[in-house]
Amino acid sequence: MNLNSLKNHLINTRGWRTNQKIVVIESDDWGAVRTSNTSALKVLEKMGVHVQKCHYTMFDALASEDDLDSLFSVLLSVKDSQGKNARLTANSLVANPDFKKIKENKCQNYYGEDFRETLNRYPNHAKSFDLWKDGMASAIFHPQFHGREHLNISRWMQALQNNDEITNKAFDLGIYGISGHIVPNQRGSHLAAFDGGKKELTFDRADVVKTGLEKFKEIFGYSSESMIAPNYVWDDEIEKAASQSGVKYFQTSTTQRISKDFGEKQQIIRHYTGQKNKFKQLYMMRNCHFEPSSNPNKDWVDSCLKQVKTAFTMHKPAIISTHRVNFVGFIDEKNRNRNLPKFQNLLKQIVKKWPDVIFMSSDELGNYITTKKLA
Repeated sequence: MNLNSLKNHLINTRGWRTNQKIVVIESDDWGAVRTSNTSALKVLEKMGVHVQKCHYTMFDALASEDDLDSLFSVLLSVKDSQGKNARLTANSLVANPDFKKIKENKCQNYYGEDFRETLNRYPNHAKSFDLWKDGMASAIFHPQFHGREHLNISRWMQALQNNDEITNKAFDLGIYGISGHIVPNQRGSHLAAFDGGKKELTFDRADVVKTGLEKFKEIFGYSSESMIAPNYVWDDEIEKAASQSGVKYFQTSTTQRISKDFGEKQQIIRHYTGQKNKFKQLYMMRNCHFEPSSNPNKDWVDSCLKQVKTAFTMHKPAIISTHRVNFVGFIDEKNRNRNLPKFQNLLKQIVKKWPDVIFMSSDELGNYITTKKLA
């Protein structure tokens, strides 16, 4: 057994077990702004931002109509043992910064906007939300809560007010999500929405969760029973606020990073599927990965299939972690056209190798663990 195989077995040793072969595909970042256009990349690169070192900066963007049409065609091409199509849990942000209003206020106050308004300003995006609704109606695209914004408001607003050169230039380009490891100066993450401690926080994070979940229900017509925190960073305050707003299940990586001020030592907590917190919320741990945009040279289909096999061998659901960046081509069509065939191959290999497989959304899995009843 090689090291990767050993790790895959170890992360599946604890927690809830099932004889059902369940596959959940959890995809993050839907609705959030990332890179606004290709010319913005060139401007940032000239300023010393190492854009080539971050595949999110290079490729990620709001999903266009073409992106959604292409992705949905793949999901509709595969059915499970119950005759249901493959289903993507689309972990969504419901708001983005209102760049215009913030600028008019000279960056003294934060203002957000409904992500549907953001879509309307982008070329080839005006009908994107109609496609979201079509995907939801077809049960192939199922939004769940990822946060109100994929943005650490406290840190970002402070950087704007301090006239940080790169943050301000990105702001002018309609961008907030520049990863910390590609900028010249060390700083706390602007993307980890719930990070920060007493020194840094200037916004009520519990209110961000509460208003975000209210907005989610307004947009989608139902409450989100599960959520995943941006960048896997959160703490008890976030869990409590989410619990008070009806969130029963926390999607999680193998580890949770506890919120802290920049420069403080990072505290890590390990989770497993079926574990509960003090608010009686259930954790569901991702144990498989499909991230081809991060490394185009890796055989992601093969590696993910091996992880699925390990999960099933150890009587665990296969919870596949992926991100919107793998499916979008608004910035670079080659990214989408390179990855979607791999994704389709992965899905077809899964139903071929395990004909009794069942596709579920994250909240469906949580409900099944809780009630033992299949949807």
